[in-house]
Amino acid sequence: MPVKGYKSISVRAELYEELTRLMEEMRFVSLNDVIAFLLSSSKPQTPASTYELGYLKDRVTELEERVAKLESLLQQQQQAPAVKAQKPRRGIREMIAERKFERLRDLNVKNPERFIERARAEGVVVLEGVKDTGLVDPDFYEDFKRKLEELTTTDDRELAEKLGADGLRLFNFMRENGLIYYDVEGKWKFVP
Repeated sequence: MPVKGYKSISVRAELYEELTRLMEEMRFVSLNDVIAFLLSSSKPQTPASTYELGYLKDRVTELEERVAKLESLLQQQQQAPAVKAQKPRRGIREMIAERKFERLRDLNVKNPERFIERARAEGVVVLEGVKDTGLVDPDFYEDFKRKLEELTTTDDRELAEKLGADGLRLFNFMRENGLIYYDVEGKWKFVP
């Protein structure tokens, strides 16, 4: 039963999500305020409310500050000498060593076959699965294999605890791609 002075309405889930997004974006307190604002803004003769003016003033002030910062940065860049420092390009192995494990699809490379060839040439472990290809730091992979051979559980919490976050990501990738399996002896095995 609605509170006195209010009525209940039903809306589609998509509309409710959009109204909620507007409520947060415009800093309204309730969905009722959002609906009232939308209704009042659809009437061309209605003057803006104090709340709307306050919100607009805040937004204008915020935008003015951002523009001032951008102008300042632009002026600094124009005054600075045009010397472009080139960073040495990192190799694939260094990138993978930093991340421990990465899915090829997450890297958004233009030429995946060539990228995989370069990765192998640099010593990165390349795991080609059913759904995707994974790139693993060789030192991390050796440590992962050792830990996996010691595991005798299928419980996700225990796996996360023993393998760590990066190890669990690699484990899930290998399991999803059919590269490991849990055998009848209660141990994780690598697919030959």
